[in-house]
Amino acid sequence: MEATEERMAQVMKEVFVRKGYDDLASKILAILFLEPKEISMDELASKTGYSLPSISLKIKLLTGSLSAALTKTTKPGSKKTYVFMEKSDIENRFMETAKNGYESITRFAKENLPKLISEYKNKPTTPEKKKRIKIMENYLKALDESDEIIACMAKKISEIRNRRQTE
Repeated sequence: MEATEERMAQVMKEVFVRKGYDDLASKILAILFLEPKEISMDELASKTGYSLPSISLKIKLLTGSLSAALTKTTKPGSKKTYVFMEKSDIENRFMETAKNGYESITRFAKENLPKLISEYKNKPTTPEKKKRIKIMENYLKALDESDEIIACMAKKISEIRNRRQTE
């Protein structure tokens, strides 16, 4: 890999790390993102410095992820497994995955915390308990505000994509 390609791979790896992927997943995703065609798992192992079993397991996990958009194939007459990352609309896939993960967390909190806060308020209170109640009430309020922000972001992304399609 030439120096410029290596730097591009490093930048993309860091992008995936910042999206919450671990080191190996980020390396794999960066390589696949920059690769215009499918790549063998042997080649991925060689490029990442990880063992083939580690690559195989991580690809299996990533393939199950909605955000990764990976497909595994084999070629006739070969036992090698090849992996390809679909690049079209990849940011939308990442946004959807992040949004779904966030919604799962907030839904859980919104379903469980109001009842607990109510129960906690009905018990004898001390200054510390009042502070805990306030912390949880503020957290629920912040979740509602975050939902508004995410809805605005999703709307803006949709507008940008629609504008890009008409250009």
